[in-house]
Amino acid sequence: MSTKNPTINELSETLRNVDALSQEGFDQIASIASLILSAMDGPDTFARTENIVNALKVIRGKAQTVRECINGEASDLGCGYIDEEMIKRYTAPPVSTQQPSH
Repeated sequence: MSTKNPTINELSETLRNVDALSQEGFDQIASIASLILSAMDGPDTFARTENIVNALKVIRGKAQTVRECINGEASDLGCGYIDEEMIKRYTAPPVSTQQPSH
C-alpha cells in the first residue's frame, strides 16, 4: 500500500482490516476476562490462582498483538500513532537508585 496518498479503496480495506482485528481480539479478551471473573467467584479461588495468572498473561499477549496489528495497518498508510510522551520516558536518562552518601 502507498504510504503517501492512499486510495479510497486502500483506506476502506485498511479500515475493514482494523475493524476485524479489533472485533476478534477484543471479543477474545472480553471472553477470557469473563472466565477469570467466574473463576474468582467461588470458594476455591486460591486453588485456581495459576489458571487465573495464565489467563491474564493471555489477555496481555492478545492486547499487545491486536495493538501491533492495528498499528501496522495504520503505519502502512502513513497514519501510525506515535506516543511522544512514551518516547520521552523511554529515552530519558536513568534515574540513580543509589542513596546519597552523608
